[in-house]
Amino acid sequence: MLGEMAPPTTQPKRERPLFRLLSLLVDNAHRITLLLITASVLGLLALPLLDRSIRFEEKGLLAGMSHPNVGYSASADTAELLRISRSAGGAAFQRPGAAAALAAELRSAGLTDTQLSRPTVIAPGLEAGGPPSPCRCTNVHTRVRAPRGDGLESLALVTPLAFSPQRPDPAYDGRNQSAEAAELALMTAAGLVLHMARGHVAAGSETGSEFGSASDGRGGGRWLVRDLLWVVPDLSCGGYQCLEAWVRQYHGEVTAGTAVRQEANASASSLPPSSAGLGAAMVRGGVIQQAVVLEALAGASYDTSELLVVGHDGLLPKLDMFYLLRYLFNYPVAATLWRDELVDAPTQSLTAPLMGLLPEGLVEPQALRSYVRRLLTGLQFSWHQAVGQPGGPHAAFKDFMVDAATVRLTTKHRRSPDPTSASRYEQQQRQQHLQQRALSLSYCLELTLRSLNNLVERVHHSPFLYVLTDTDRFVSVERYVAPAVALTAALQLQAAWSMAVAQRALEAPMAPEAAAATTGAVAAALSSASQPRIWAAAAARAAARTAVLAVAAAALRALACGSPSCLQGGFGAAAAPGSSGAAVPPWVAAGAAALRRALALPLATPEGLLAVGAVLFAAGAAAVAAAGLAGLLAGAAASGEWSGTDDGKPAAAEPAAEERTPEAAAAERSAAAEARAVEAVRGGSAATPAAAGVQREVASGTDACRSDGEREHIGAVRESQAVCAAAGMWHAERVVVLTATAVAMTTLVCLNWAAALVAGMYLAPLALWQGWAAGRWAPPAQKACGRRGYGDGASTAGAGARVLRERLMYVLLWAMWIAWNPLVYLVLVCKGVAAVGFVRPMPMLHGTAAGAICALSATNYWCAGVVAASLWLFGGGSIRG
Repeated sequence: MLGEMAPPTTQPKRERPLFRLLSLLVDNAHRITLLLITASVLGLLALPLLDRSIRFEEKGLLAGMSHPNVGYSASADTAELLRISRSAGGAAFQRPGAAAALAAELRSAGLTDTQLSRPTVIAPGLEAGGPPSPCRCTNVHTRVRAPRGDGLESLALVTPLAFSPQRPDPAYDGRNQSAEAAELALMTAAGLVLHMARGHVAAGSETGSEFGSASDGRGGGRWLVRDLLWVVPDLSCGGYQCLEAWVRQYHGEVTAGTAVRQEANASASSLPPSSAGLGAAMVRGGVIQQAVVLEALAGASYDTSELLVVGHDGLLPKLDMFYLLRYLFNYPVAATLWRDELVDAPTQSLTAPLMGLLPEGLVEPQALRSYVRRLLTGLQFSWHQAVGQPGGPHAAFKDFMVDAATVRLTTKHRRSPDPTSASRYEQQQRQQHLQQRALSLSYCLELTLRSLNNLVERVHHSPFLYVLTDTDRFVSVERYVAPAVALTAALQLQAAWSMAVAQRALEAPMAPEAAAATTGAVAAALSSASQPRIWAAAAARAAARTAVLAVAAAALRALACGSPSCLQGGFGAAAAPGSSGAAVPPWVAAGAAALRRALALPLATPEGLLAVGAVLFAAGAAAVAAAGLAGLLAGAAASGEWSGTDDGKPAAAEPAAEERTPEAAAAERSAAAEARAVEAVRGGSAATPAAAGVQREVASGTDACRSDGEREHIGAVRESQAVCAAAGMWHAERVVVLTATAVAMTTLVCLNWAAALVAGMYLAPLALWQGWAAGRWAPPAQKACGRRGYGDGASTAGAGARVLRERLMYVLLWAMWIAWNPLVYLVLVCKGVAAVGFVRPMPMLHGTAAGAICALSATNYWCAGVVAASLWLFGGGSIRG
């Protein structure tokens, strides 16, 4: 008889290469995260090596292909230009009624489509760093009809003017507008606008005193196919607030917090139907396609033309707009970026040490100096984007998808000659020099408007995502976005590591005694050892924490940056006249007023620091309490809805207790425990058959025939299971928090990559520290979670030394956690920026808490107050766990 056939052997299933690669990445998550952080820093330092020259993408601009002719009409009636420029500039600068006088002069000059509006805006505080307060603007604008257009599109020329004393605005760095600068801006724009409306043509008149009409095609703007809007916004309420109110009013977005009173002009009956519905009809042109802002802070003695392109939350105009202004405004003085002279000193101080460190002959000194300067310029530009505050008045147009940029005329050495102290001859010479400068600026503006007049914006394909390293070099988006993406990937990698740890900690069956050993939300969620219920409780905790932080952040923002009258009728912006807000209970209004007073205390005083600390502690404590309560309720609801099945389905009904004898019930439990133990041994979840027998006894719950050693081991198993359940709960919640943070970072990369880079430099090291602390400094019982055989890490050997080591570890972790919080990181970044000196620091190191809250852009505020704070508060769980 043939021998018995051997049972077929099954080959172990080989893991796919992709899964093995993912498993390898997860196992080495901490090392790879550190490499990603390092790579992001190196990628930031490589920006100058990735830049390229700027060129016009749109050939239809035809930059420099025509000659300016504004000089003919500007020189035809100099007296008229002087009357207009001196109505609000020169000796009449910041005089009461200057705006009305300017509007009257424009109407008398033939610009009948002139209008005066007075909106109320929320402007910077009366003192540097103080809370915002309402401010009344005075805006003047006029319109020039295009002789060859259909009135559907328009161009905007903006010349900001301070009709009253300016409030301190950090965007100007202490450089306020002078009287001569106001006269220069008005003379430049008035000459160009009058030329467009009725420009003199040599064939039009023998005497040269008559002007051709725009309607007969002989005007200076006969090539104009889009309406021209000349806007003179008030500069006294801030750099862009009054212009933003005008732009929103022009587009029909008059908010409840803006009270607008307009003065209708004599030609109101000729306005288009689109201007109806705002009380007095507003003088409108077509849809604004492009806007150029000429912001004169210095008079004829200006020696710098700064080109400003950064808008709200880092929004940029198309690169062609920047290069067009750089190309045309490069004479009579060279065009530069914002405060590029601040880069000179750091460039010199960094180049010399680097030359000493590098081997001789490896890099030319000139090449190294160029690299350092372009690096600092790129970092300066990126920091302006990261701050999120507008770089100039043009930011008001970017909110409505209008390409706009600012040309700021200023002086590097801040020379401020006094015109009244000069002699009569010197004043005449200065006036002639002022007129010559105004004429040259009018040339540049005319050529700029003529190029924009040729542009079809719908087919304009110039990039709008870039980093400027010089006035003629830039880094495109596909080259500079890698550091921010690497930091986002680091966060997701840490989430994948916690996912693997949570699965290993929760994959073994859990005894009922282990669930009874836990407390709070863990006991409620783990009473039946169901992984879906664990994830539900984790998601509930994370959502509750984020929701409380979002509500607290919104309330603080509304109290700090809203109008003081918001508590009288309702929360939010100031109510418009005649409107009624929601009624607020007196105790709520009193508490909000007290909180507003606390936020208005100076941060330099102990009272101010104590008040801010109390507010932040209350918000954090509320978020932690809400997370604990949400997890407890979610776990309790899940435990009451399902019984102890691992697949999430309701368990089948068991026979009634009285229908079974005790012996039968015990035998049934023993058989089930034996089957589970055998499966555990076959599947490798138990280290030895002896351990499987212990697990069988733990599962069956019988205490018969147990020795003292077995009882101690069973107790260790129960304790280890409870610890592993708590660790699995913490890692599950960490997966939810880190995944949400990575999603927020991905969105921030798309909105403002520079802000995402700054946030990632905080979030990625924080996530790495949390994971490293949870993996390396965790108690031995937690380290044993997910290994084969519970209770291995709960040995009593060296218990005293272990307890002392754990206590010291807890003290160190708490100290690191408290020190590495978002507020400290933000202050350290601002301190470092202020120490370097070549970029604009955020105004958070002085003033009040309200001023600091309002200094942050909306995107940065929510990122710091909700995303970063949520991850930081969750990090305390790694210490408590």
